[in-house]
Amino acid sequence: MAKINNEVSGNRNIVVNGDKNTVIGFGGEMPTPTEIYRLLDAFVRLDISTDEEYELKSPAELNEKLIFNRAVKHISLFEDYADVYTSIDKVLSSEFQESEDVDLKLKRLYLQNDKVSVSVDGNIVVENGDLVLADLNDSLISSIKGDPNLNTGTFEISQEKIEVFVIGLLMRGISMCKVLQTPDGEEVQL
Repeated sequence: MAKINNEVSGNRNIVVNGDKNTVIGFGGEMPTPTEIYRLLDAFVRLDISTDEEYELKSPAELNEKLIFNRAVKHISLFEDYADVYTSIDKVLSSEFQESEDVDLKLKRLYLQNDKVSVSVDGNIVVENGDLVLADLNDSLISSIKGDPNLNTGTFEISQEKIEVFVIGLLMRGISMCKVLQTPDGEEVQL
């Protein structure tokens, strides 16, 4: 019987399982609070309207919401990056003044996404949440990377850190009921 060797090495990025050394990557390096602040600042500068009101309601359980929206591929991804969401939430609640704009822009991006289907009565139809989240992920990465004020002078944020930040930002949008539908039947209205 072969001995199984399970070990985790690196900075949250490599898991080696068994004698065949199957390598599974968990993503990139965690952005620092300063980098999170700069990335949030870049996101807030995006040209997305925040002219509408938004109501406060208790967020649905993240995994329950992902299952309801058929976004089960994102469950393990979000579990791996829970610390990123926690760091973003901490920066938003303690030092970032435009936290409401972050939530409104996430909602607007979700509602304007081509992968989100709308019924004839104007309600969002739950279809393939994984596809919607993947599209939002790509759109956010591209938009944030394109901010001319993000990487200036000697301050550079790597592509890897931007990608990790966007995963946490999507988690924020889902948790704050700005991205994806809630399982309790409440619809995000256009």
